[in-house]
Amino acid sequence: MSETSPRHELVRQWWYEWIKQERNHSGKKNSADRANLRRAKEPWEIVMIPAFHDLVLQVRDSSAGVEDNIWVCWLAHILAWVEENDPRSMGEILAKAEVSESRFKRLLQSQTVGELATQMQRILQQSEHSASIKDLVNAFCDWRSPQNREKIRHTWAFAYYQHLPKNKENK
Repeated sequence: MSETSPRHELVRQWWYEWIKQERNHSGKKNSADRANLRRAKEPWEIVMIPAFHDLVLQVRDSSAGVEDNIWVCWLAHILAWVEENDPRSMGEILAKAEVSESRFKRLLQSQTVGELATQMQRILQQSEHSASIKDLVNAFCDWRSPQNREKIRHTWAFAYYQHLPKNKENK
């Protein structure tokens, strides 16, 4: 994927302040927002959470319509499940976490950003809650475009199978 961009850094800072830390910059506890982001099932539920507004102000394209920025809702939801920001690619992280091949395939078969969020949440819950924030930003922003979605699928699949433990590969 691409080099780290200002958007990646803004999202990483938001995650650190609102998800990783116990309190945000104004001293308010983050646990309620984090829990609400995790529980949310629909974008409209995410929009009602204060932490989301801090993220959307930093990363959304102000010229885009509401539908074009739904990815930010799902990104906030998924970042609430991330406990460690790992610099490795998502494919490598998922291979090392021993995410099953069938679950990994279901992730890659996602057609919408919402489906991607559902599958990623299941994977993060079963694994060590470790993810590449950079890869998640790229995926959730770019998943709407079929061409970009295919590029992400290819990149993640290549890394996954390249880093799959040898005893798993031959089963």
